[in-house]
Amino acid sequence: PVDETMRPGKQRGIYGLTKWMAEEFIEYYHGRYGLKAIIVRIFMCYGPGEIPNPFRSAISRFIGRALKNEEIIVHEGSERSWCYEDDIVKGIYAAAMYESSFDIFNIGIDEPWSMEAVAEEIIELTNSESIIRIEPIPLGITPVKAGNFAKAKWLLGWEAKIPFREGIKRTVEWNIERRKDMKLKGEITTI
Repeated sequence: PVDETMRPGKQRGIYGLTKWMAEEFIEYYHGRYGLKAIIVRIFMCYGPGEIPNPFRSAISRFIGRALKNEEIIVHEGSERSWCYEDDIVKGIYAAAMYESSFDIFNIGIDEPWSMEAVAEEIIELTNSESIIRIEPIPLGITPVKAGNFAKAKWLLGWEAKIPFREGIKRTVEWNIERRKDMKLKGEITTI
């Protein structure tokens, strides 16, 4: 797992590269101009409110496809530690209140799930007929995303509280209710 002292090094994808560059700029301005800065590295946020979209998170895509009984594509061997949005917000707030001129905190949960297990959980919660197709991991995708969150617990008194099964249930229920509302409003024709 990645801790706050680790530097990203060679990045496999543009997303990771842009996050690393942003941290470098912030740290430079802190050192050069004394800018007070707390960097928060958010690990895999999910929850109600994210509309299923092919360009959003895997959970959003999986829910959208499951609700339409479409095939769900999972990258072989991929694993993530998903952190529910309420926990993320509380972690960001705790970091913002921390008295320091500069620091870095990982905000997430140490509860890794294979992406295949995530897809299976979503299929079960949506009563979907979707099937899962396993594909090789494309270039630029990190197979395992996991962080070490001990520093946030120790210095901020913060740790994620909502287990994945509870959070994903809330997220799926929100998506189902939202689709019912959209159907009533005529925004979609099927549920």
